[in-house]
Amino acid sequence: MLANQDYAKFMIALEKENKELAIIIAGLQAENAALKEELRKTIEALEEFKKLLKAAEDNLAYLRQICKEKDDYNTAENNRRAKETTQCQEARKIFDDIIGTDVELKKLINNESDLTKSNIVENKKAYEDKRANNKAADVKIVF
Repeated sequence: MLANQDYAKFMIALEKENKELAIIIAGLQAENAALKEELRKTIEALEEFKKLLKAAEDNLAYLRQICKEKDDYNTAENNRRAKETTQCQEARKIFDDIIGTDVELKKLINNESDLTKSNIVENKKAYEDKRANNKAADVKIVF
């Protein structure tokens, strides 16, 4: 009889433990389902962030290309301006050589200059050679 009582107590304890384990299992299954849902949302967010990162990298590459093009353009423009400055200085030198000093210019304007003794007439061949060798050869110097 004691064996029956011990067996009955064991079965009651086992049934009680099974109910507690069933409650724990149900709680763990709910927690597992919640974690799986959280993982799914995290994976979706990760995929979205990957897309955003790719878009940002593409945009950065595009902006770098634009910067490179602007740098190239800026370099080309600076070279062009430097060339134009040099050409303007050369033209100014030719102008100064042809016209001469302010005194000579005033004499020319006031018709007081003796053109037979002018540097312009004396250096006509040199000016024509410069004009022929000038890249802006379509500009005509009239004597």
